[in-house]
Amino acid sequence: MANAGTFNAQEFSLDQLDELVKRSSQLVALLATLRGVGYQSFKVYSEEIQENTLWLAGDLAEQIHDGLLLSSEGGKS
Repeated sequence: MANAGTFNAQEFSLDQLDELVKRSSQLVALLATLRGVGYQSFKVYSEEIQENTLWLAGDLAEQIHDGLLLSSEGGKS
């Protein structure tokens, strides 16, 4: 990828694109439950559940980021 603001789908294999779409969809769904009305429900959970949920969101974001970097470094499979 030329820079962080450029996305070229041709730099990815179909499997990589599928994985990135899956992970980003999971992250969007997870974060949707943490805002608006969902935030009130989230606050009811124990501190451990809240921390683990945020940990999951961070892991998903990192997997997406790493997948994008892998492609930009020529890591096509």
